[in-house]
Amino acid sequence: MPVHAATLEVSRLTVISVVALTTLAQIGTVMGIAVFPVIAPKLAAEMGVEPSLIGYQMSLVYGAAMLSSPFLTWMVTRFGACRAILQKNHSQGNT
Repeated sequence: MPVHAATLEVSRLTVISVVALTTLAQIGTVMGIAVFPVIAPKLAAEMGVEPSLIGYQMSLVYGAAMLSSPFLTWMVTRFGACRAILQKNHSQGNT
């Protein structure tokens, strides 16, 4: 007998845990990307380039996300949000 989503009961602790972990993952991702503008002056001085060049890196990251998001929504619909991330990482060779 198939189980329908409407008949499943999810505990409050499970929902809170999922939301908390998702929030932490988003915080980690944003911090990982946003660290470059913060360290740009020091990094640029060590590399001998202009600190303003870090803007190109930020533009590439966010531009790639903006352009790829509409094309990858089918993965979330098919696999669910967590599995879509795992599927993407697996297909890229990341484990």
